[in-house]
Formats: sequence, C-alpha cells, structure tokens
Amino acid sequence: MNNKTIIKLIFSITLAIILVVSNFYVISLINNDLEKIAKTKKDIIVEQNKKNIFSDVEEKIQQLEIIESRINDVLISEREVVNFISTLEKMAVNSGVEVTIGKVDFKELEEDKLGTLSMNLSFSGSWESVNSYVESIEKLQYLKKINAIRLSKSNQGWSVNFILEIKAN
Repeated sequence: MNNKTIIKLIFSITLAIILVVSNFYVISLINNDLEKIAKTKKDIIVEQNKKNIFSDVEEKIQQLEIIESRINDVLISEREVVNFISTLEKMAVNSGVEVTIGKVDFKELEEDKLGTLSMNLSFSGSWESVNSYVESIEKLQYLKKINAIRLSKSNQGWSVNFILEIKAN
C-alpha cells in the first residue's frame, strides 16, 4: 500500500468515526429533548387533571350550596317564629276558624340533630273551614309534622287540637 492510499484510508476511517460519534451525539440530544417533551406532556396532563379536579370540586360546592339552600328553606329559624305565628293567625282568619296558639317551644340544634319548634294549636269552625285551615298548614314550606290530633264535634261546629312540630335550624 502506498502512502496516498493509507492517508485516504485513515481519512475515511476518521470521517466515519466522526460521523458515528456525531450521530450518537445527535441521537443523545434528540433523546434528551424527547425526554423533556415527555416530561412536559406529563406535567401538562397532571396540571389539566388538577384543573379538572378543581372544577369538579367547584361544581360539587355549588351543588351543595343549592342543597343547603333548599334545606334551609324547609327549616324554620328562631328569628322567624314570631312571623310564623302571625302567618298561622292570618291563615286562620282566611279559613274562617278561631285559633288559639299555646305552649310554643323552640328547641335548639343538638350536635347532629335538627332543632324543633313545637306548639299546641286549637281551633274551631265549620268542617269546611277547619279542613281549609289544616290544608293551609300542610301547604306551608316548612318540614312539619302534626302530632296528637284530636277532633270533636259540637253544636257550634268542629274543634281541633294538635301539636304542630316544625324542624328548625
């Protein structure tokens, strides 16, 4: 082999080594960039999941607020008691009955139990007016229960006595 051929051979081997090394270097750069892209995609997905979870939590909070509002609408508060009694009296007048409201008792909330407003209602009138008054009470928005109802008929009409319980907050 002559010198020219050896130089060409060395140059070719050197060039091949440079190309192989540079290819490995470029491939490692591409791999690093691909890893960075994969990590960034993963971070984006994590952040999107957090955002979705946050949106779900916000939606659940809004739903709970609506439920809480609906629950509060059917519960009576202590500050509403006087107006509630006035409402019962006005309903009695509109129904044509004479009403007596006695023994009003407001029990506060206890731990995980609702409070209760209880009162004795006694009223009298014709059957139609007594029935109309009871229906008016039943239509009230509050969560209520009628206990210990007693009906009696006399020459003047019907007399009704019961304990009205309303759940309170």
